Amino acid sequence: MGGSPEHRGELLKLKGLGQYTAAAIASFAFGEAVPAIDGNVYRVMARIFGIRSDMLSNEGKKEFAALAKLLVSREDPATYNQAMIEFGALQCVPASPNCVVCIFDDRCFAYRHQMQGQLPVKIKKLTIKHRFFNYFIIRQCDKLALYERRGRDIWKGLYDFHLVESKAPAITPDSLTIADPVFQKLVSKGRLTEIPKVYSHILTHQRLQVRFWWLEIPETERIDLPHGMAFYSHEEVEVLPKPILIDTVLREENYL
Repeated sequence: MGGSPEHRGELLKLKGLGQYTAAAIASFAFGEAVPAIDGNVYRVMARIFGIRSDMLSNEGKKEFAALAKLLVSREDPATYNQAMIEFGALQCVPASPNCVVCIFDDRCFAYRHQMQGQLPVKIKKLTIKHRFFNYFIIRQCDKLALYERRGRDIWKGLYDFHLVESKAPAITPDSLTIADPVFQKLVSKGRLTEIPKVYSHILTHQRLQVRFWWLEIPETERIDLPHGMAFYSHEEVEVLPKPILIDTVLREENYL
């Protein structure tokens, strides 16, 4: 491609240029009648014309683009685009715009319906993380070993059992304990029994698939619990703050 690219379509072929930048260059530098749509322009159009489509959706982007194409000045697109951008940045601001002094107060949908705070609609798409939890309920003399969850993960401050998180559904308990010699030694002193139910637990941004095993330790065995864990009596377990899932399993297993 020789010479300077003078059209948005050609500019978009250049690496690193997006729709907004290409349109801005095409209109400011070459006078092409194309709308430059940034967040400010989305906000102005949504409020004045009452567009309630999600600006992040494909349908919403098409609706905004079609309106912007109709509005852009054919005679002076550069001044028009600059005016729209600055109007959104200085007057039609995201929070608490001063609509009383706005030149569009008599025709603005958002102002007439008091929807300045609701427009534009911008629905964030949730990124769902899938996790696989494998719990071992260590029991000795009807006491259970629990651990208070700390750090920045889910259920901070609540108590749960020895947890091994895997990247995929675990095939056998051996595959879960092989990397933890301390816990592997503990398992060798007891009897493992799997609870034959896989639990699905849904959080806002996470989907948990959870399996449980009982690890029964004979009363005569002297053991070292995993770091941070302690035994609690039946009465103590009842009152300890626990995730709903842990409480549900203990009730279904007739421990509580």
